[in-house]
Amino acid sequence: MNRIKKAALCVIAAVTLSFTAVSCGNVFVNSADSARTNESSNAGNENSSSEFYEKVADKIDISVSVIGASDEQSDLVTTLERIRPSVVEIYSTTSKGVSSGSGVVINLSDTDDNGVTDTGFIVTCHHVIDGATSTTVKSIEGVEYSARLIGSDPKSDIAVICINSSINKPLTELSAASWYEDSDKLKVGMDVVAIGNPLGILGGTVSKGIISSINRDVLVEGKSMSLLQTDAAINGGNSGGGLFDVNTGALIGIVNVGYASYTAEGLNFAIPSNVAFDIETQLLKTYGETKGYIAGNYDFGVEFGLAYSGFGFSSKYYVTISEIDVYGTFYKGGLRSGDLIYSIQIGDEIFSLSSISSNTITKLDAFLAKAGYKIGDKVTVSYGRYEVNSYVTHNAEFEIAQYIYG
Repeated sequence: MNRIKKAALCVIAAVTLSFTAVSCGNVFVNSADSARTNESSNAGNENSSSEFYEKVADKIDISVSVIGASDEQSDLVTTLERIRPSVVEIYSTTSKGVSSGSGVVINLSDTDDNGVTDTGFIVTCHHVIDGATSTTVKSIEGVEYSARLIGSDPKSDIAVICINSSINKPLTELSAASWYEDSDKLKVGMDVVAIGNPLGILGGTVSKGIISSINRDVLVEGKSMSLLQTDAAINGGNSGGGLFDVNTGALIGIVNVGYASYTAEGLNFAIPSNVAFDIETQLLKTYGETKGYIAGNYDFGVEFGLAYSGFGFSSKYYVTISEIDVYGTFYKGGLRSGDLIYSIQIGDEIFSLSSISSNTITKLDAFLAKAGYKIGDKVTVSYGRYEVNSYVTHNAEFEIAQYIYG
């Protein structure tokens, strides 16, 4: 057995595989409130979303409006009067504090057929509600509602939540946005507006710009995404808000990242309507006995760091799990935060960590991010876990499992 004394083991670096807020230059980051302390994983709190999630129906069958392009010019003031009430402020309480973001109402329903709208369905970003024990939605008029989780997809960064009316809090102040029918048909140079809750205190803020690029491939904190690029101003708290076509008022994207750099401006991104609409539809469709989920989707749910034992030239380096998502494949397979990783095998491919270099974690991230892995694939991890006075080597054998957030 390999044994390492814990007293001499120190974590010196960490690289994330999930959506987290960072504050360094030249890195694409999520645009939720920069004041939040941490929004990465639910490790150590297996019931972190139990209050947030509550089954509201066996199945959800709602109609969502979709509109196409128009050659007719619309007065911007008139368009904003119509679409601004569809964008809401979102405040999520986690074990780390309260984070802020935005969301877009995509449906208002009368679920009990009494002639009164009683339920609103809202699309936002996964990272806005990640780890939430409770979430509050605030309308443009300042009315607050408790929200419940319908489903969430970390890979696309899309989540759906819902709110309900009450005697003192009807949904009459809200409007439902209409999705743009095909974001692939958008043109560079089209006028757009972003509506959201910048800094977590300026709900309903509108910024105007153009579409700068269609289907821009961007690496967002280790994840490859194909996004709409715009120069409309985006700030912390805008995440989950809407990017709208000025002409039609159609929702063309869900704002999710901006470029964190003092040397560049106007580099902001949104999840295209084609992607967001598809994910939202699947989350609603699969909602029922459990939260909505994307069939066939998985998430390894681990963040790795470098650790070392010893001193000076006698130091030995290891890869350790710095954070782990309780809903991810590695956690379900028995791995825990603090475990040392010696090797990982997925199918016939093996990644050995017998020697550590400056780019080992980058290579490990790339190994786990390879295309082609699927639910049911066998995984074997050789790892060390601290037991009593030393680290003891174990093998974990499991299969890649369906990811259902919360």
